[in-house]
Amino acid sequence: MTYASPLNTAVTVVAVTNQAFRRMGYAVGEVTAHGLRTTASTLLNESGKWSPDAIERSHAHADKDSVRGTHNRGIYWEERVAMHQWWSDYLDQLRDTVASASRSLQSAKWEARLRS
Repeated sequence: MTYASPLNTAVTVVAVTNQAFRRMGYAVGEVTAHGLRTTASTLLNESGKWSPDAIERSHAHADKDSVRGTHNRGIYWEERVAMHQWWSDYLDQLRDTVASASRSLQSAKWEARLRS
């Protein structure tokens, strides 16, 4: 997939996404678009909740079996919507867990300062 830009008409979405990560302060290779896609694919597959076809279609991948890919036009829409909601809820839970742990750590540090 490409993203048209006034300066370059064939910049990939991956390149634009990786560029955004650099602007957010992440070092090259620390966070990448493909790395996040790999993590998502791994966790979605390991959850056992979703069909591999829906996961691959969600990543815009074509079927490796060219004959099957030609005949299987399924988009797995309902499953993909549910899968993306599950993934979003999972990420929210991770964020909340990290935020809670961070608050607990800050509180413990503050209490230690008060005791000293």
